[in-house]
Amino acid sequence: MTNEAKPTTDELVSKFVKIYHGIPDFELEPKIHPPLWFFGENSLLNDLWSKKEAANYFLVSASLQDTQLMGNCRNARILLDYLHREFPTTLYEKTDPEDEELIRAIGKWESEMPIVWKFEYDEREIAKVLAGVNSFLCNEAKGDILTYANTKANNGESLEKFADRLSTIYRMGRGKVWLYLRWMVRGDPDLDLFSFSARDLVVPLTTHVLRVVAALDLVSDDLVSI
Repeated sequence: MTNEAKPTTDELVSKFVKIYHGIPDFELEPKIHPPLWFFGENSLLNDLWSKKEAANYFLVSASLQDTQLMGNCRNARILLDYLHREFPTTLYEKTDPEDEELIRAIGKWESEMPIVWKFEYDEREIAKVLAGVNSFLCNEAKGDILTYANTKANNGESLEKFADRLSTIYRMGRGKVWLYLRWMVRGDPDLDLFSFSARDLVVPLTTHVLRVVAALDLVSDDLVSI
């Protein structure tokens, strides 16, 4: 029996990247149901309106990437599709956490729609999260985070500083912030909408990232279970 050399860390990471580098996150995949209304033919963002809509939408989507809020990322996509149909022109203007119209819509969605995975918080907490991110969009970004971000980038603001701005959003957290910024900054299969350099992106050590690190045998499995 021959003893095969154990792959190096560089080889393991390189293999992992080659396998997965071209696969978009579920939230960004335009061909999965329900469809994202701002993608055009050939699953492209065809004009400035669709790019602005995508930048706003994915900030809201990132704010919901929380197992206590949504259980599964599929739920966030289903919820936002439902709310867009309920509030087609005012979805990002719902800034009141006590907005009973929004709370009722979320409760109705939960009772009527197929939920992929039950979650911990009720519709009032979800409404509070949506109101928090919408407040940032309306008050700080003036309804257009694409222009807001690119103005900051073109004026020389660092990506770290911009991440700090997003971290002020209720329940956003650094993990969600950097997830959103990867979607917006990195090229294909992400969207490459913001003018910041992808070299400045950070990979926060979330539970999911730690599991990948363990799968590559870079840390002990015991650390993942902590």
